[in-house]
Order: sequence, then structure tokens, then C-alpha cells
Amino acid sequence: MSAELLAAGMFPPSGNEIWNDELDWQPIPIHTKHISQDYVHGYFNNCPQYEQLYRKFTESPEFKYQFEKNIDFVRYLELNSGLKLLGTEELMYLIDRLRMEKEKCLVLSNSAFTSH
Repeated sequence: MSAELLAAGMFPPSGNEIWNDELDWQPIPIHTKHISQDYVHGYFNNCPQYEQLYRKFTESPEFKYQFEKNIDFVRYLELNSGLKLLGTEELMYLIDRLRMEKEKCLVLSNSAFTSH
């Protein structure tokens, strides 16, 4: 717990990280998975092939269609998270953040894990 307390004091939230105006705190991962097992962040390791394929995917008509088809859900997530969700990277960030909060037994609103 002391590492979590130290991190909380050293890294107060700012900008879009502020989720509660009355609480100057944000969840900070202390013990995460090794990068080789971290399927949420592991692919961001400066891989030109990944970046090329990611761009190809996000610019595809199918991706654009699915994103627009689910735009109401994306807006719901934006409204309730305070984040601007422009694509899959922001969505994965939000999912990882919720997962960490759940693992730390932090209080989440009832809507946080409701399937829509």
C-alpha cells in the first residue's frame, strides 16, 4: 500500500484525468502485467508494422461503419467517463482503467460494467 500512497501523492490528476472535483486522486497501476503478457499495452512498443496495420484498420470502411453504428454507445462512454473517444486506443485505455479500478475493489457506478 505504501507504493500506492506515494504514487497518489506524486501524481495528482490534471486535465482530463480529473474524474471527481472533490477528490484529487486517480488510480495508478503499481503491479501490472509484464509487457510480454500485457495485451492491452504490449502492442504500443514502437512497432512500425503494427502502426501501419492499425492505420489501415481504422481507415477501413468496415471500421468506420462499426464505429458510426455504435456512436450512441461511444457517446454514452464519453459522457460517463469524461474522455474523448476517438478510436480503439482510447477505448482500450478506458477498458484498462475500469479493469484496474475493479481489481483494486474501488467503487464504480452501477453502469460501469453493465453491458449495452
